[in-house]
Amino acid sequence: GAAGGGGGGASSSAVEEELRALMEKRQVKMMLSNRESARMRKQRHLDDLTAQVAHLHRENVHVATALGLTT
Repeated sequence: GAAGGGGGGASSSAVEEELRALMEKRQVKMMLSNRESARMRKQRHLDDLTAQVAHLHRENVHVATALGLTT
């Protein structure tokens, strides 16, 4: 009986190890996915800020021209 139980324990242990490996794989996949999402958000924010800078620069040129401050 003990030998059979030991064999079952080894099988159970193998299943647990496989499950642990699968969970770790999923965790890594989720972490990479979250990292990619954060990278995309950061890039979108940078693009928005760049567009704002361009817009404000055009506004400044327009105002300076209207005030006759351009050379």
